[in-house]
Amino acid sequence: MKKIGKIIIIVLIILLILMCIVGLIIYSLPLTKNYTTKLGYVVEVPFFSQVEDKMDHIKDNGTNEIIFIKSYQEYNSDDMEKMLAKGLKKYETENEVYYYNEKENYTISINEKNDRKIEFRVFAYDRYKVVTEDDAFDRNPMRFRFGYPLIRSDESGLVNVYDNIYKYNLSKIQFTYSFPNGGDYLQNLKDIFQYKYYSIDEFISFYDSLVEINYGEKEETSDYILYKPKKREIPRYIEIDYSILICNNKYIFGDENLEYNESLCK
Repeated sequence: MKKIGKIIIIVLIILLILMCIVGLIIYSLPLTKNYTTKLGYVVEVPFFSQVEDKMDHIKDNGTNEIIFIKSYQEYNSDDMEKMLAKGLKKYETENEVYYYNEKENYTISINEKNDRKIEFRVFAYDRYKVVTEDDAFDRNPMRFRFGYPLIRSDESGLVNVYDNIYKYNLSKIQFTYSFPNGGDYLQNLKDIFQYKYYSIDEFISFYDSLVEINYGEKEETSDYILYKPKKREIPRYIEIDYSILICNNKYIFGDENLEYNESLCK
């Protein structure tokens, strides 16, 4: 009996050793699998891992999701980030890292990384591009002067403001001006040009810079040039809500819905 007991113990020890060896082999193998998110995108994750996926109804009306991965293999959070980011465009801000899949048109935002755990968001659109545009706007040296106008619409039609400067269906349009000796004050369009706080060329130059970073759009024909704020499905934290129509040596300021009309340019 003692002999049989010893054999059983030896067999159990051998089995335990084999299980440990097999476990170590499995743990260290570079195995991955494709995981399909709730939004239908495919991302690479460790084969032996825990994946939790939930729709994020807080931001952007549930068009993105939060995914948590815990690896049970020799993959740490940096390894998993490399899997997710393979072949994607990277953009890093002060607080977050973004990766954009141009082919599938989705963006990954890394929220947290810790040991073998990673949490990230999948956005169902080009959040990457929006972040780069917002950063470019923040760095624009002219944005404080022209970025936050006070505008109010009405049905007053075309009104001459100063020389060849007009406003159309606006009861109010004001821009901030910083005086050299200190103080920021809202100035109406007439005072801006009458007292030469800003020139019309500065307004146009600023709008050209908005067009370059996709904050504005420019429509140009042989008869007119129309600058308008860019309307997109993805909301920005700031809107440029005025337009400028240039035609027949007139500079016409209107709201974001301003369109070319031959009668305005006569």
